[in-house]
Amino acid sequence: MRKKTKIGRNIFIVIIIILIGIITICLYESKILELDKKRNLKEAKSFMNTKISQGGQVFYISKDGVSEDGTDINNPMSLDTAKKKKYKGGDKILFKRGDIFYGQVSFSISATEDNPVLISSYGEGKNPIISVAKIINNPDAWSYYDDNIFKIDLTDKNNFEGYEETDSDSCDIGFFTTDDGSIWGNRRENLDALQSENDFYCDGKYFYIKSTQNPTKSLGKMKLATKKDLLALYNYTDVSNLTLEYTSSNAIVKRSYPIYNVYLHDCIINFIGGSFQRGTNSRYGNAIEFLGGSSNIIIENNLIKNVYDAGITLQGSTDSWNNISIRNNIIINACYSFELWASENSKGMNNIEIYNNITINQGKGWAQEVRPNPYNSANYVFYSYGEDANMDINIHDNEYYNSERLYYILYSTKDKFTAEVNNKNNIFYIQNDTYAVNSEQYNNLEEYLHTEYNTDQNSTFNYLSDSEIEEISNPDILNSNDYEEIKAYYDNFDIKYRNSQWKEAVLTELETIINQEDYAVILQNAEIEMAYEELKNAIDNLTKNVDTITVDNVSYSHECLYKFIEKIVDEYYNNKSLDIAENILIELIEKLDKLSEQYKEIYSYYITEDNVEIE
Repeated sequence: MRKKTKIGRNIFIVIIIILIGIITICLYESKILELDKKRNLKEAKSFMNTKISQGGQVFYISKDGVSEDGTDINNPMSLDTAKKKKYKGGDKILFKRGDIFYGQVSFSISATEDNPVLISSYGEGKNPIISVAKIINNPDAWSYYDDNIFKIDLTDKNNFEGYEETDSDSCDIGFFTTDDGSIWGNRRENLDALQSENDFYCDGKYFYIKSTQNPTKSLGKMKLATKKDLLALYNYTDVSNLTLEYTSSNAIVKRSYPIYNVYLHDCIINFIGGSFQRGTNSRYGNAIEFLGGSSNIIIENNLIKNVYDAGITLQGSTDSWNNISIRNNIIINACYSFELWASENSKGMNNIEIYNNITINQGKGWAQEVRPNPYNSANYVFYSYGEDANMDINIHDNEYYNSERLYYILYSTKDKFTAEVNNKNNIFYIQNDTYAVNSEQYNNLEEYLHTEYNTDQNSTFNYLSDSEIEEISNPDILNSNDYEEIKAYYDNFDIKYRNSQWKEAVLTELETIINQEDYAVILQNAEIEMAYEELKNAIDNLTKNVDTITVDNVSYSHECLYKFIEKIVDEYYNNKSLDIAENILIELIEKLDKLSEQYKEIYSYYITEDNVEIE
């Protein structure tokens, strides 16, 4: 007869208590580390803000401004007037919120490290918009050319609204949009190439479009993106809270050489790129571009959308890039989320940090269909690097949703990338046919990237269902310009996805354990079966809604697991109602104990700073 004593029961209880204590400590320490990380980011941002406007003047710009001075908020100046002034350290140049400014932003700035210049906004409402779009809304402005081709003279200011310049670049169109949200980028090299409806061509004066009827009657109002950069950056500048849109060139570029100490944050950059580079058949257009000779740059909290080429690029064939932090940006529908190359005589990249960014639908936007080289669009594009060029690039803790391709890496760059780029702790939500590197597709992307490219160590690869892809591609969210709304939506998706995976893993493991023949007899006990059902209900309730994932609910679910184990032990040792070998019981308890590790994950993934109280 088996010996049943309270000693054995007490041992189990002690084990359970110790286990709960260890998990609680681990979760507490994990949360402290996460909070410290967030505090460090906040401190870095605060440090930059303390550098703004130690003295200096405040200048106000509005679309209807007439002042020659611009220092009175009630009597602002125009953008044209603002561009004629010279600005010194500590000055603030502010655009009126709610206004649209048709023109390039390029100021004469002479600032210092201790006294940067701020370019931002004032007033209430939406960000001020900087645009170089020509807007066509008059059907009489078109003339019939030939063979269902219409043309419009973009040097005649009577034919359009918006950006008024009429030089050849101002008449060079890379794409256009219509009021129904469509983006048309099928620009052709010559008139003979216009074959399909809405194909178009520009010759520096006329805009030609293939159309079976007057384009304004068939398409409505059209916004044409011209070939003009939107905003030029200079040393010791802080740029924030602007919306830049509708250029077929680059949105934000450096115009000082070298350029250093730039803080670019909280901007919206939308509808970018698509023009031909001068004298070539190569199309281009980046949202944020830093050429060689760039140092001490922070690119943070920007929303970047609908870009022909790169959301953010560091590129060039001379000099180097040093101390650049790219963090907390959201990039949607770009062909390249990030582009990095340092060719020929460049010294390469040093201390480049790319982290906490979110990319959505990379390679799924308007430009993918009209690119001559769609096979090299990727979240990260690494073109050529000079023989002596460093690749001190750290990529970590980013999230990628529904990417066409993860990496495009020139084969000549592969060895340097593998040896020098530190890439880890990223989260991927991808389709089963997502490309890994270049045109390579593998069932196990994680293993392939680890072994072939020594990259994405400790990263997570999650595969999407059709319904999840549809949820990621929600047009209401993709068309939003609200950074916080978009971030909350994908954070919520991330939580729900992990949540469902956690629930499935725990319940599957639990069912597998209980359904084993040696353990099935245990559930024949009514008390234990009730405790088991309570545990399953707790897990189910915990994972039904993201909002229910709190410390209390996780603790309750964990407590139900504890009660389930305790009930088994109690029925075996005290009530003596289980006729099962003690070694089988011990094995079962050990397996159930391992389930407790799952609760460590749910704390780490789902409990946020807002609903954790640390005393």
